[in-house]
Amino acid sequence: MDKKNNIILQMFVSAVFLIIIIAIIIILDLINITQYIPFSERYDWLNIASAIIGGILGAITTLIGVGATIHYEKKRDIKKEMENRINNYYSYLTFSKQPVKITVSLDLITNIKNIKNQVVLIGESVEITTPNYFDIELNFDMLNNIFPASVILNKLTICYNDGIVDNEIHFNDIENFYKYVNDYNKITIKNEKTVAFVARCLMNREKKDKLIKGLKQSNRIDIIADISFLNPSKIITKGIFSTNLKLTATKRLGNKNNIGSNRQEFCYDSINNYFKLDSIYHIDENK
Repeated sequence: MDKKNNIILQMFVSAVFLIIIIAIIIILDLINITQYIPFSERYDWLNIASAIIGGILGAITTLIGVGATIHYEKKRDIKKEMENRINNYYSYLTFSKQPVKITVSLDLITNIKNIKNQVVLIGESVEITTPNYFDIELNFDMLNNIFPASVILNKLTICYNDGIVDNEIHFNDIENFYKYVNDYNKITIKNEKTVAFVARCLMNREKKDKLIKGLKQSNRIDIIADISFLNPSKIITKGIFSTNLKLTATKRLGNKNNIGSNRQEFCYDSINNYFKLDSIYHIDENK
């Protein structure tokens, strides 16, 4: 129970207590209790009791008022402290110069029930039983040295199959992926300024084959990511991170002779990076 409800409960209990006392006094007066208990008739016990009740009521009212004031001031101080922490201890990031690495395979499938402690995204119209998947690594540079500890990737959009329309880059295909659970996942600190995490993206076989073919044919792709970063100060930075990418390398993964794997890796460098801040807030702000 929060303090506001606690104050309301105290006022209610006090009011009920006073009503009971007043009712008892009125009943005692109506039955003329002096017939049974020899109170002195020199005194007006009803007036005396009323004065006492008035004093008690005033004291209770004062106490509740003081409690409400203390509660308001404490709530104001907490809000001020949160605002100070939000303004000074949030994580400020942007995509790095080599921000994206996509690893795909011709035949990889996964059991979604076995995916634990990993960022998981799900595409549209996915067969949940045995979906195909690819892994995408996202890298971010820190701009204020307040490293996040965990992350939620809310949505990821990949734009590919680039072409020129009216002297502008245009993408013919788009794939959208959405978060599968609301849990935060750990983030990796790669060096003194870079953090990264890998997301497993689930999709249908047909769409995955189309994506592989499209990535092979695309010199450029765009990535748009809606991400929430949580740092040790319990500050969440939520924003839209986007990057224009150019393909720099593709390679098969396996042993030194590229034997034993049909996985293929696509590496990109950024042309432009953008960050649109959605919100910065303390994780306990609404409690």
